[in-house]
Formats: sequence, structure tokens, C-alpha cells
Amino acid sequence: MPKRLDKTEIEVGKEILSYCGKCKADSNHIISAAEGNKISKVMCTTCKAQHNYRKPKSLIKEKAASKPKKSAKSASTRKSPKTPVKTWDEFIVDYDLNSAKDYSMQQNYEISCVIRNPVFGIGVVIKKIDQTKIEVQFETGVKILIINRK
Repeated sequence: MPKRLDKTEIEVGKEILSYCGKCKADSNHIISAAEGNKISKVMCTTCKAQHNYRKPKSLIKEKAASKPKKSAKSASTRKSPKTPVKTWDEFIVDYDLNSAKDYSMQQNYEISCVIRNPVFGIGVVIKKIDQTKIEVQFETGVKILIINRK
């Protein structure tokens, strides 16, 4: 098995270890094109396929194993879930359901607006993501709807 080449040894015709997508394995390759100190094309010595240079999978796994693992976050630093703390009945009591507007993609809706969707039912706009999307709290959960579609 060829040794790993350092940057000064990169030369067309030299052998190097690379991942071959056709063989689905790390195998010996011949450098067929290099730009400066960067290998661009290689040819597999096993299947003779020519392709872009890919780092060997074994080398990638070694680097991943050597990285320190992140510690688990404490309960106080975790993000809270998107679901409201209140039940649906407690949540909807703060809004006038008689003022519900029929949902249309062509309309614009603001936060706290009550809408009636033919699929999800009555809902309340809880967040405006951007000019074309809103988050709406329905009894079944939060849904993202399209707005301002002309």
C-alpha cells in the first residue's frame, strides 16, 4: 500500500491512496492530473476508472474519531419545543374566532391573525417567517403556509 504523499511529493504518475466510487473502496490510484500542490484527477489501479481525487474513507474516519465529542447540553441551555405550553382550548380562548378570515395564498396575514384553512381548520398566525411564509398554530400543530403569492 502506498504511503501518504506530502505536498512536496505530488507529481503526475505517482501512486496514492484514494477512494474509488466504482470499486466502493479505498484503493491505489495513479495521479493523472495535479494543479500546483493539489491532486485533481486519479486513475484507479484496480478498475482503471479515472475520476476526481477523493480522500480515502479510512482517513476521514480517523479524523472523525480523533475529534473530541461535544458534551451534552444541560437542561437549562436546551431550546424549548415549538409546541405551545398551553393546550389548544387554552390557547384559542384569547382570540375571536368569529373574526377568522378564509385563508388564501394571495393574501397577507399578520401575527395574531385568526384564519380558517379548508384542510387544517381554525388557526392563529404565530410567526411571520418572511414575506411569503407564515407559521400558523392549528389544533393539530404548527404548519407553515404560503402568503402573498400573486
